[in-house]
Amino acid sequence: MKIKIIPIIVLILGLSNLFFHYNNIQQKRIDELGIQLSILKAEYIFQIKELENEIFILKELTTLNRYHEDLTDLTSFESLKFEEFRNNYDDQVLKGLAPISICKMYLYASQIKDYETQ
Repeated sequence: MKIKIIPIIVLILGLSNLFFHYNNIQQKRIDELGIQLSILKAEYIFQIKELENEIFILKELTTLNRYHEDLTDLTSFESLKFEEFRNNYDDQVLKGLAPISICKMYLYASQIKDYETQ
């Protein structure tokens, strides 16, 4: 009877060792996949941050472009003063205007490529 138990014990120990080894292989694979996942998450987060930065920059540029348009949109009064100045280049025409109005006229002259008036 002792002789029959020994092969069974050897078989059980062998199978246990095989399962233990197989579990180690699986655990190593799990660890490798975990590392790969962490790397992918880091890259994904980095790409998201880059896209967010690019969106922010584009929004800022859009805002600046709109602001530039606002600075070249002359009011009716500013248009009259601009045309009056454009006709004779008399600085007295600009007297009493707000600095922003004069700046807008300068930018408007640049926009219409009237470099002499500018």
